[in-house]
Amino acid sequence: MSSATDIARQVRQILEESSDAPSLQHLVDTIDNAASEWTTSSSPQAKSLLISLEDLYHQVLDHAVFHQVEVFLTVLHHLRIVTPVASIVSTWFDLVLRPALREPKLSTSTVGFAKELVLIGLVTFDEENTNKTKDFRRRLLDLYLLDAHSESLGEDALEWAELDKVSRDKRECWKSNLEDILITFGMKCPKDLMSEVFRCFSSTSARLQLLIFLNNYSSHPDFPPHSKVLANHPLLDSLVLSLELDRSSTACAVGLTLVSKLLPLLAVHAPNTLISRLPQFISILARVSSWHTGAPQDIIEDETLALPDVNPDLHWQPLAFTFNLVAFAPETDRYFSQLYYLFPWNLIKFARDPVEYVEQSGFECPYTLGWAAVLKEAAIRVRMEALFANHVLHPTFLTVGDHGAELAKPFWLGYKLSRIVGECTMLNTRNVRIGSQQGEPEDASGETPRPATSSLSKSPTGFSPRTEESQRGRFRISLRDMVATSVALKSGMHIEVDIGDSQPMWQDLLFFGSPSSPGKRSISLPPEGKSTKSPPTRDKEIPDHVAEAISALQRKLILMNNELNCELWLARRNVEHISQLKKECELAKSAEGERQGLHNKLREYKGEVARLQKELKDHKEQAFHMKNKYAQWNAELQAKGKDFREQKKNWTLDLAALQASDAQHKASFEAQGKLLGSSNRKIFELETKIKETAHKVDRLRDYERQIEQLVQMQKLWEMDTRKLNEQTQLLNKLQSDHQAMKLLVQSYEGSLKAVREEAKYRSDRADLLEAELSITRQGDGEKTEEKLQSIIKARDDYVAQMTKTNERLRETNDALRGEVSELTEMVEILRARGSTGGSGEVAGPVKDAVAR
Repeated sequence: MSSATDIARQVRQILEESSDAPSLQHLVDTIDNAASEWTTSSSPQAKSLLISLEDLYHQVLDHAVFHQVEVFLTVLHHLRIVTPVASIVSTWFDLVLRPALREPKLSTSTVGFAKELVLIGLVTFDEENTNKTKDFRRRLLDLYLLDAHSESLGEDALEWAELDKVSRDKRECWKSNLEDILITFGMKCPKDLMSEVFRCFSSTSARLQLLIFLNNYSSHPDFPPHSKVLANHPLLDSLVLSLELDRSSTACAVGLTLVSKLLPLLAVHAPNTLISRLPQFISILARVSSWHTGAPQDIIEDETLALPDVNPDLHWQPLAFTFNLVAFAPETDRYFSQLYYLFPWNLIKFARDPVEYVEQSGFECPYTLGWAAVLKEAAIRVRMEALFANHVLHPTFLTVGDHGAELAKPFWLGYKLSRIVGECTMLNTRNVRIGSQQGEPEDASGETPRPATSSLSKSPTGFSPRTEESQRGRFRISLRDMVATSVALKSGMHIEVDIGDSQPMWQDLLFFGSPSSPGKRSISLPPEGKSTKSPPTRDKEIPDHVAEAISALQRKLILMNNELNCELWLARRNVEHISQLKKECELAKSAEGERQGLHNKLREYKGEVARLQKELKDHKEQAFHMKNKYAQWNAELQAKGKDFREQKKNWTLDLAALQASDAQHKASFEAQGKLLGSSNRKIFELETKIKETAHKVDRLRDYERQIEQLVQMQKLWEMDTRKLNEQTQLLNKLQSDHQAMKLLVQSYEGSLKAVREEAKYRSDRADLLEAELSITRQGDGEKTEEKLQSIIKARDDYVAQMTKTNERLRETNDALRGEVSELTEMVEILRARGSTGGSGEVAGPVKDAVAR
């Protein structure tokens, strides 16, 4: 067992890269064995090791040396089972984990170790460290909201423009890692994360960023089961109030996208909550449908456009304009499609009389005035007519009677999420048109119909930053190209990337203008890639067009990311729905084949039933015939019984006659006994005669045995004659084989002669080459000598090879000659045996020779 001191010494050696340092894998194995033996963080060895690691951090560790950071994080990760949560939260997060999460150049595995350690501090909840864990959760979310880069703040955008590439990468890495940690924490402890988000949701400065985070959180593939937790959480009330009361069109657009994803999730995992909150969701649609589009100054100048005051009992502070730009109406097509699919009758009733529907639903107005003063029925009806015109007729209009029956028993209960999302998408006529265009073949020119672009591809404000001096300074950002590029890169397909000349960055265009306008007011920024310790100073006053352009770009970026995340989420759901439809189609095909098979089996069974019925009829007829035969057989048995009784009577009479005859036989037996005595005398006389003639009988048997031996010898003679004929044929065959062997030996001798001649020619050629070599060696020097040495070596190798071939042919020739001589001897032996007639003993050697 390794002690804490040994492990700390090994860690120091690896960090200092000393010559006797062990390998990292050896250190990891040692730490795992020690941690499994220490088992708990209360072990004295574990506490001593953690104190030693803290000393090592202050003495050796340098965050600029990535190898040291990776080794230190690996050690902490493998000590996580014995590391107290308080130590991770209070000590290691600020010392090691937080700087590691900011560093983009660390390896993925090292960053994963840091994330796992942070998650341990977030998830582990014991009685001793309850307050520390809660404070750490609040702190991590505050870091995400305040320390990470925010797309919704103009100051962050200016600061971002002034940073060099290294600082930007660090900020992006920091924000990405924080978001990954929070989302993973939300997957493990959804209620705790939602509580922390709910705590920060009351702050208007963080509300838009929290909405963006919730949008990303809800897009996670593992989020759908956790939507049931959100349905019963106060965070959902805050989300509804934000969409009801906040005046920021950007925040409303992001929140509307989030609610559009939550509607099908609630329909699957919390249908009762969705039905009970339906008036709130419809009131959101009413509020967005009558959204005021215009500059913020218009509301100040025209009091009729201002909304009533918020109900003070709600303790809600509305989010004002996020960007000081012309407001735009958030897109409601997707949200309307979800509500129209889930509750078509209720949406129809709302469109007829919005105020009456909301008031009858019992949903209290969040403003001080009633719904009649808040909702603009004319604008809502106009918007509803346009939305209904862009959607197809809902199928439930043909089955469900009214809105009450629709709420009592929704048709979508038991549907999967992918089916609900897919069918909601196909209610929009634009999507139906796109689907039909994609199903058509390509044009003759090879171009395919392009799908309708998102409504966000148009600028919501119509603003285009430009300079008054020159039109050359105007820039354009194509949202369609950016979305298409992002989707293509995330799809995982092989894409050829064409990188052309780098264009001026948007901050350079904003602050420096075009080269043709040198007199334009600009703000000095350092060139990208040049690192400075402190950000450069900028003018206190920012030009109006620069601030407006930054705000427009920020809003476009937020809306574009929001639309992209939603489209990716919808794409995943549509892919799931398509795969489900494919499975159903295959199932239908298999069911059709099975139905056809059952139909065929039914036809076979019907034929078998007819056959069995016919057999049953035959069996009945046979049973009837058998019954008649049984009656006849019974009558025959009775007649036989009568006959048997008569026979018994006759046998009784015969028995009396036999007993009388038995007495007669006994008398005759006594007479025969007398005759037997006289017969015995005669037998004695005969035996005496047999003994007298026994030698004659033995001689007769000897004659018979000799006759049998002669017959056997005759058979053996016939067999020897037959074998002699067979051996004569074999001898002829051996003679022909002997001739073939002679020819083969002659051909080998010819080959050997040719080889010898070739060897002689090669030898003469070698002598000639040696003569030429001696002449050439005098003129060329050392280089020629080396070449000649290689030629001589090649010649020697060839001569050696030919010599080996010659020897092998000689050995083959000698072996063949031996076999020929042996065959000759066998032939002579066979001829000698043929003349004497004894061929049995030679047959074995001859066969062996033939086999060889």
